[in-house]
Amino acid sequence: MSPLNRNRRGAGQGASTIEFMVAFVLVMLPLVLGTLELGQLAVARLALNYASFEAGRAGALTGGDRGAMREALARGMLPVLATFDHAAVARQGAADADPSSAIVARGLTRARLEMSRPDLVQWVVENPTQESFEDFAVLRDGVEVIPNEDLDSSDVPGPASGQTLADANVLAIRVRYCRELFMPFVGQWLAEALDHEGRSLFDRGCLARRRVPIEARAVLQMHSPLRRSAIDGG
Repeated sequence: MSPLNRNRRGAGQGASTIEFMVAFVLVMLPLVLGTLELGQLAVARLALNYASFEAGRAGALTGGDRGAMREALARGMLPVLATFDHAAVARQGAADADPSSAIVARGLTRARLEMSRPDLVQWVVENPTQESFEDFAVLRDGVEVIPNEDLDSSDVPGPASGQTLADANVLAIRVRYCRELFMPFVGQWLAEALDHEGRSLFDRGCLARRRVPIEARAVLQMHSPLRRSAIDGG
């Protein structure tokens, strides 16, 4: 093979290598990043399902106390909101302390802050309803509650809600959370692709912050008299 042909062959191989690298950057890299982002969202959705159940259980035991439910939600979301800080771990190690405690403390602080922000978390109590209180509410110590005793004493539906007392003692909550997107390029594209006119104001605000709304529901039997403030947002 002549030197000229060898040079041409080498140039052709170099061009093929460059074309492959360009194709990888333009096609494969976004695909890999997109897969990683969707995987993180799937993990966050599983965590939110568990956290919502814990929040519902806390509400069932405390008369629907929003503070107790929010704290349970924050603790349930801790695994996906705690971050590993090498510098903090090094400082804790130098102080001869358990570094994991610092990670948990910082993660719980972050989770509490996020779960208390109305622009990031939307709470909806789907059951009982205002009509449930119209049918079954009683005053106890000046607080309007749905009683949690003798649930089988009557199976007559209330005129406003169409529920029995047992039905009104089922707590159903829905939690919508704006999950942060992490991957470069793909996160911005995904947020823009999901933003459309059919979205709620909460969702559109979520997407504008380069976050994606994820949702979970929990349904539990009440184990305490439910206070009206639970559905009024108090």
